[in-house]
Amino acid sequence: MATDEEKARLQQQETLEQLTNKQLSTTDMLTVYYSSEEESNHNRGIYCALIPNSKVKTITDNHKWDFLHGSGHPGDISYYENGKEISKYCRYGDDNGIEPFIIDRDFNEIYPSHQEINEEFRLYHNLYHDTKTNKYLKINDSDDTEIVAIAEENKISIRLQEIREFLTAKKMHLSIQFDYREFSLLSLEELKLPPETREEKRNKLYCYNLYIAEQNDSDYYKSFGLLYGKKLIK
Repeated sequence: MATDEEKARLQQQETLEQLTNKQLSTTDMLTVYYSSEEESNHNRGIYCALIPNSKVKTITDNHKWDFLHGSGHPGDISYYENGKEISKYCRYGDDNGIEPFIIDRDFNEIYPSHQEINEEFRLYHNLYHDTKTNKYLKINDSDDTEIVAIAEENKISIRLQEIREFLTAKKMHLSIQFDYREFSLLSLEELKLPPETREEKRNKLYCYNLYIAEQNDSDYYKSFGLLYGKKLIK
């Protein structure tokens, strides 16, 4: 096991470089959903939300997710105003203006659970779902077929061009929420790292919390690194 590589992995160096420095191209396939819970030495997750432009200034005030797994389903909310109960139907289960981009579907293990791409996005771009390949296709002005989205068992990728067109039309930003956990067989002392590291950073388009510490509740791993936060796509 290369100590320098293991140290860099725990410090989330590659992920932080992508988060803070990578310039995106409109042809890039952007990961909007990801889950690797079954991997041995890491647990990584990405989940997205649509943020109204009016809320962007406060979204990066803290690194906590604004939209959680299982949210975004239609429902009723009730509240009292001047002593009178008021009931309201909400398309996405809340009236805070934040909308789902990927929706979790769960059927109590009677049918397989899966993730769905926002219906409005699919209709806006008139995407055809090829169920054999699980790809979403768009017919361009020359009648050629272009791949806009790819849905895999634990990952969904969508082309940035169509995402930005959709965001512009809706006057919204896309919040890419991430939770990356790396586990190591080496202790922090062996990696020549401090007993504990806490780092918080934010700017107008991203915020994150990096925490590195000993893994005290495991008989196998000795240390871990947690990167938690979100990045906004204009």
